[in-house]
Amino acid sequence: MNPSTQWALLVAYGYTEEKRDAWLRFLHQAGFSTEFSVVLDNQTPVLPGVLPGSNRQYEFSGYREILSHISDRLQPADQVFLFNDSLFTHHWVTGWARLIAQRRFADLVTGDIRHEPVLFEGRPLTILASWHFALRGTEALQLLQSGVEKVLDVFEQPIDETAYQDYLAKYLEPRWWRGYTRVLTPEARKVKEQCIWAEHRLSRYIEKENGIHAYPGKIYPWVHRVDRLLAAKRRIQHLWKA
Repeated sequence: MNPSTQWALLVAYGYTEEKRDAWLRFLHQAGFSTEFSVVLDNQTPVLPGVLPGSNRQYEFSGYREILSHISDRLQPADQVFLFNDSLFTHHWVTGWARLIAQRRFADLVTGDIRHEPVLFEGRPLTILASWHFALRGTEALQLLQSGVEKVLDVFEQPIDETAYQDYLAKYLEPRWWRGYTRVLTPEARKVKEQCIWAEHRLSRYIEKENGIHAYPGKIYPWVHRVDRLLAAKRRIQHLWKA
């Protein structure tokens, strides 16, 4: 195996033929080899060649399972690009493909950075959005694996800081200018809360161990800006229909 293999991993829920076509287009645009592409589907039955996921803790258990699947094959200098399938519904796919095709990052863990308007554990909350992580080498993979294990251990436990709970309630209340993009049923809201807690706990762990690092260069700010515009469009569409 080439000592600098670049892996592309996808955790999906309902990996259809349509999503497979979209994933293969993305791999081509971003310059990945399909030989080192691994897909895990949290919804069974799965397509041939796709790993079945447990879906116990949604994409987060999927991350644990897919990272475990490749960990024994990873070489020290390999790069790993991990996504969930919101890539196709919530993000500018072409822009991300062009950004990632450059493969330029020096930090262990790099991703899509967000600044949340709340204090968590007494400090400002800056996160890597958990839909995507770029990992440099086995040390980075082990760091993310360790963080995922820690958040899965407390996956159902809420973050009970009062200011944080107020922030979360406002975030999940659909508004024109900010917040989540659709109205949630009580069951779906609970799932979303658990995933947000996991995302924020995981980011805090990564920050303590490695710092929070966005992609360097001039392309990322533009890609991020388009993603935010797409999010605003989804909010408007859902609220208009509601």
